[in-house]
Amino acid sequence: MVVGNSEIYPLSLDSIDLIQIKNPELVSFLRSWLTQRGLNREIYSLIPDDKSDFKPTEKSPSVRENIIYQIKVHDNYLKCIKEGKLEHGKHYEELNFEGLTKDQLLKMWDNIDIEIVDFLSSEDIEKQVSVPWSKNPVSTLNAFWGLENHEIYHLGRNSVTLEALNIPRPDSLKKVWG
Repeated sequence: MVVGNSEIYPLSLDSIDLIQIKNPELVSFLRSWLTQRGLNREIYSLIPDDKSDFKPTEKSPSVRENIIYQIKVHDNYLKCIKEGKLEHGKHYEELNFEGLTKDQLLKMWDNIDIEIVDFLSSEDIEKQVSVPWSKNPVSTLNAFWGLENHEIYHLGRNSVTLEALNIPRPDSLKKVWG
């Protein structure tokens, strides 16, 4: 399974002992989410720091704004799911991004994702969570699949940004998405 460049992105399938995980649904989630997440992380690392304010279109967020938004979403998912009810945007204003470089932002994002993997490795994975897309509560893992879908969405956005900047798509992205 391809998960991007593990030297760039420290949280990869190679860093998790999937054999020790007894829940096959969790293994499937981690394979998919970490693949998409690793690809997004690699794309961001390819974009030069001096292009952090670049917007592929006038109405698009900048590269920096996209990274910050993804950090907010990951942090929000984790906090809300721990609380038992996923509410989009509930915790968005709790993190401070002022003065952080792209590398510092990416490190912050990595740390949140490590917390997510740790949480998914706990007993809390069995609890039910209220989510906006279902009248009935869903499992914690089912709720996190929404985050995986969000990663795929951002892969599309980030691919457009690479193209607009004339940065070649990484081989890892081509292996997964063609």
